[in-house]
Amino acid sequence: MCCVPWTPDVSAAAGLAARSAVPVPDDSTVFTAIQASYPGWRVWRTDDGLAAREGGTPPPGPHARGDTAAELMRGIEYVIRTRASHPRGPAIRLRRSEQAALGTLKAAGAAMSARAVSDASGLALTTATTALGGLRARGVVTRRRDGGVWRYSLAAAKVMPP
Repeated sequence: MCCVPWTPDVSAAAGLAARSAVPVPDDSTVFTAIQASYPGWRVWRTDDGLAAREGGTPPPGPHARGDTAAELMRGIEYVIRTRASHPRGPAIRLRRSEQAALGTLKAAGAAMSARAVSDASGLALTTATTALGGLRARGVVTRRRDGGVWRYSLAAAKVMPP
């Protein structure tokens, strides 16, 4: 016979797996280590990796993100350095829809309804409403009731991104 069926050497494969296995710490160990290194920071896992925020500090949502613990810690250190050099806080990152809604409000110079922002910016009404809600949550815009319509205007005390 010319051919013999090949069978893997199970003992060699098991030895290779045992040598290359690196113990991976579980999330609670990583979270505890990061929170001990950065007091006041809360860490959690997201679908995209790891996220962290400093408790009680605006804006809402994660302040730092990373795929690994090392990337997250670099992000936290960046936020800490940025806050030290910018006492009023880091610049707020806005989504495109929020930038469009904010630009429309700035150009108008007066309070506008979500429908008016939608018409002037070209955003869908639901997108404009969501963007204005996000800007309101960050404290960039305020709203007041005018009859049955919410009117949005720029918040006076917030530093606006360009």
